[in-house]
Amino acid sequence: MHINQIRHFLDIAETHSINQSAANLFISPQGLSRSISQLEKETGLTLFRRTSKGMALSGDGKRFLPHARKIWDAYEEYLRAVTLLSIESAQRKDDIVNLRMPALFTVTDALPLLLQRIHEEFPHIRIEASETNSLDLIDYAHQLPDEALETTIMVATVPDYRMGEYLADERFVATELCSMPIVARVAASHPLASKKSISRAELARERILCFNDPMAEEIACRLLAEYGGPDFAYKGSAGNLLDRFPEAVMVSVGSACTPTAISVPIQNTIRVHLVAITADPRPPYIERIVECIGGILG
Repeated sequence: MHINQIRHFLDIAETHSINQSAANLFISPQGLSRSISQLEKETGLTLFRRTSKGMALSGDGKRFLPHARKIWDAYEEYLRAVTLLSIESAQRKDDIVNLRMPALFTVTDALPLLLQRIHEEFPHIRIEASETNSLDLIDYAHQLPDEALETTIMVATVPDYRMGEYLADERFVATELCSMPIVARVAASHPLASKKSISRAELARERILCFNDPMAEEIACRLLAEYGGPDFAYKGSAGNLLDRFPEAVMVSVGSACTPTAISVPIQNTIRVHLVAITADPRPPYIERIVECIGGILG
């Protein structure tokens, strides 16, 4: 029996859905079904029965549930204890952590805040940060030897339709840090600024801005594919593109409105997930750094 099987069982017991739990746990529905089947085989119990409303606990499942919760609670307590020991150890030695991140970090204030937070908690850890586009990240991860993977944190912006690609290697564990809709970002003087939302067809009539990042460009192209694709006005890495091109529309993740820039929701939009990918199992001090990233971006 593997601890992940307990986690899988508890999540399905709560959601009553293989698909929903698979999304929660960042694994495929087929992989989740195999995990439960293996758990049932190892325990000799039939844990679930399929109903019109989804997955329901069987009699065996209901009796197994409190034991599973005790096992998971004990495991979480173990993780907390090991994390404290690992953090204390990391604080006493020099370590290098390789942080790979998308352009989103470098065009916002997120990276300086993150580096400051890590330095405060782990003054002896040196972060080697570099920008890597999310489309290349998986190929990069597959090429990493196990030793290098243990001290590497890869952060990717992943649209809904690509999530499965980030879960296909047993060496990795993926943690969703936050989820954001793609919106139309416009200057306050733009005609679309007063709209409550716009359709993809309306967006297709505009000149489009996006970050000079392969994933950002792919998302814009997919969003407007049925209308012949985007009419790009400019693709760049500067954070003030709307100031330079106020007549165009920026396709980007949602962000707060300002006096000079308005975020307009796009109907039937694409959601982008910010995902941290590390070795599985994840060293506890790496887990803590991932939590820092999530705290800044969440």
